Amino acid sequence: MRRTLAVLVLVSVFVVMPARVLVAQATRADSAAVLLDAAKRLQLEGNANAAAAVADEILRRFADTPAALEVRAWRRSSGVTGESSGRLELVAWGTIYGAWLGIAVPLAAGAEGSGAYGIGLIVGAPAGYIATRAYADANRPTLGQARAMTLGFRWGAWQVAGWYGALDPNASGRSIVTATIVGGFAGMTAAALYGRHRTMPVGVVAAAAQGSYWGMWFGLMGSGLFDVGGDAIFKVVLAAGDLGLVGEALLVPRDISQGRVWMITAAGWGGAAIGGGLDLLLQPEGKTALLIPTVTSAAGLALGLTQAARADERQALGPDRPAHEATALVQVDEAGRRLGLPLPTPTLALVGEHLRRRVYRPAMALSLFRAEF
Repeated sequence: MRRTLAVLVLVSVFVVMPARVLVAQATRADSAAVLLDAAKRLQLEGNANAAAAVADEILRRFADTPAALEVRAWRRSSGVTGESSGRLELVAWGTIYGAWLGIAVPLAAGAEGSGAYGIGLIVGAPAGYIATRAYADANRPTLGQARAMTLGFRWGAWQVAGWYGALDPNASGRSIVTATIVGGFAGMTAAALYGRHRTMPVGVVAAAAQGSYWGMWFGLMGSGLFDVGGDAIFKVVLAAGDLGLVGEALLVPRDISQGRVWMITAAGWGGAAIGGGLDLLLQPEGKTALLIPTVTSAAGLALGLTQAARADERQALGPDRPAHEATALVQVDEAGRRLGLPLPTPTLALVGEHLRRRVYRPAMALSLFRAEF
């Protein structure tokens, strides 16, 4: 009797357990199917960003369901794009971060001799690799989330150490290194927690990073132009960088591409380089030497913003629509008034006459204004 009862119990366990597993799988599949239907509706309504976010959530949380397979096929056919995984980038960065901690921690502790630093390097890099790999496998961060974490580390380390040194002129080197460690870890953790349940477009993260760098640049130039001296310069640079980061993160379009951000930044640095070249040629004195690269870098950013917007418009028009490139600095035509990037073009320049014949020499020309009616 007892043997029969035991057999019945075992049979009931093997019968009930698969049923529960099947119910759980059906529930996950149904949940993923509901999300997929919502993503398709959002796409039809023209909200591509929200559709992509829902599709990312399906792949992140329901990767083993039929809906996840359909998401991949649907993306290829409907044009819904999603960000690639940030796992490899995060693990690679974590390994470097671990090696950095292997040096920073002994330095903050005041270690003497090379032994502590050697142990730190041996332990730090593998520990960073293992920790970030475990986090990436558990959370499956997107590329935007991974970039946000690395930006949080860099910015947190710089801000905490910078403000600590600016507010305490007597701060020791060891204490500043400690502040760097604490600030980097805090910034990385804050970015991870913020992006855990939010979509972090990689373009927005790139824009925030570049905004912080440009904020520091204009803060430094502005300090020289407005006679900000002493320790106040460092505070102005830090605050301007904060404003640039927050402003870019809040104001840029959520669908901005990383290429567009780099195009704007490259134009800005091109303008700064032109300003530096003008300083070397003109040898201005006083504040004029700072004003020229400040103005030219701002003009470069404005030009880059215009060119990137035009590039987006041409991409939206499709390959069948003609692209009207602005080939002059200021161009007026059927597309309206706009700024362009004048490129050097070969030409022949009249240099005089010889025996009643005009003499030309090869030259390069830049178009500053062009009007077409």
